[in-house]
Amino acid sequence: MSYDGRIRIMSSVDGSNWSVRWTLSWVGGDLRDPHFVVNAQGQLVLNAGIRLAVRVQPRCSFFSAGWRFDSSQQIWLAPVVDRSAACRWRWMPHRHGDFVYTVAYTGQANQGVLARSADGLHWQDWVTPFFPAQRLYFNEATLASRHNLLVCLLRCDQKGGCSAMLGTAKPPFDDWYWQTLHQAIGGPKLITLSDGTLIAVYRVIDYEHELVRLEVAEVDPDRAALIPLGSLPAEGDCSYAGMVEYDRVLWISYYSTPQDDAGLANSQIYLARVPLEYSS
Repeated sequence: MSYDGRIRIMSSVDGSNWSVRWTLSWVGGDLRDPHFVVNAQGQLVLNAGIRLAVRVQPRCSFFSAGWRFDSSQQIWLAPVVDRSAACRWRWMPHRHGDFVYTVAYTGQANQGVLARSADGLHWQDWVTPFFPAQRLYFNEATLASRHNLLVCLLRCDQKGGCSAMLGTAKPPFDDWYWQTLHQAIGGPKLITLSDGTLIAVYRVIDYEHELVRLEVAEVDPDRAALIPLGSLPAEGDCSYAGMVEYDRVLWISYYSTPQDDAGLANSQIYLARVPLEYSS
């Protein structure tokens, strides 16, 4: 990993031909894991983590920041670093109703924080600690809506393996019910399709056979089950998908790291299109 990573924002009129429209950078920092969200005001907001080359606080090398898109000028406005941004990595903001929610971790939030925002830029702690068990290392979390519920798919890491957790909560989302999924995953992303189906994409590693696969699955919160639907082509370090449903197609972006003929890893970004068939 470098300390000068930039965010390139691409656009396309047909979904096949893409071009870079904007580039965001941070002097002295590595911008990582950008995620879009549309707030209740209809504004497009991008959130990302910043890994600093030089720590500005002891044991604190991560910050979070947000950018709002000005559609009239077609520019991204100056970044917003609010009071709770230091030592926190906000993960995959998700809008539910009038608010945007995100799960933050690392540094000051090593037991996780569910944060809430009216605009996707300025945040307040909503549930802290958020992670279900202090003896385990939870980190990446992805949120989705299911009717009036919030659903959270949560990655867990522990020596020897650790199963992911699935959390659900009713409004006002301050009391969470957690279930074990009996599957270790990495880089999860969760989305609710227009017919109400919960779909997840995540990495599964077979350490015994040194194999990795990028799995697409239906999530059943009632049975706490991941129901595999198929897999996407992937090698090495992979996952961290983005998903959006558009015109009865599920668009999935992700990265994979295949090796070239010389055995060197070469990260690449992929875009998959999955046609959807609804029962009604």
